[in-house]
Amino acid sequence: MTDNRVIERQILRQRFINALYDATEADRSRNIDMWQLGGRLDFSLSDTQLVADYLAAERLIEFRADQGVIAITHRGIIEVEEGRTKPADPTPHFPPMINYLSIQSMVGSTVQQGGHAATLNATTDGNLREFVALLRDKLSSVHLPPDAASEAQSDLETLEAQSKSPKPKLSIIREALLSLRTVFEIAAGDVVAMELLARIGRLLT
Repeated sequence: MTDNRVIERQILRQRFINALYDATEADRSRNIDMWQLGGRLDFSLSDTQLVADYLAAERLIEFRADQGVIAITHRGIIEVEEGRTKPADPTPHFPPMINYLSIQSMVGSTVQQGGHAATLNATTDGNLREFVALLRDKLSSVHLPPDAASEAQSDLETLEAQSKSPKPKLSIIREALLSLRTVFEIAAGDVVAMELLARIGRLLT
């Protein structure tokens, strides 16, 4: 049986180092405030510390002289790029990235494996409207092929219409969310896509 706590920790570490890679543009000389980076990922302070400590122990990142300042290492760059260029293969420290893009966000203290049997979780309240606003704001930042981008835009319009409807149809919302999840899985390694996938996971259980 899969230990969900282990999976959660691995997801946090993988998200963090990918975000650091993007924030530094793969430049080892660039310093980043780890607390700000963790905050952008919605990490708690304790999770940020634990993740940074682990990655530093594995020499994927390093702490700089100033407290809370980190930088990605050469080994860290290699591991991120290996995961992004071969998303179906594991790296020395992380399982296949494509698997993690398919895993739903944590709900409570569990991890839900997404699939077509997924059901909706509180999509008729402000959660859906909040997601639609986030999606509209960030969709253009996701690097997608033209056809996939058009499909995502169509799904966004569907969700927006349902969020404004006095009688939203849960089956339509569910199918649009599943479609978006499939689209964003194409953008393996894209930090914005990973964030949106996590939000989709909070709407699907």
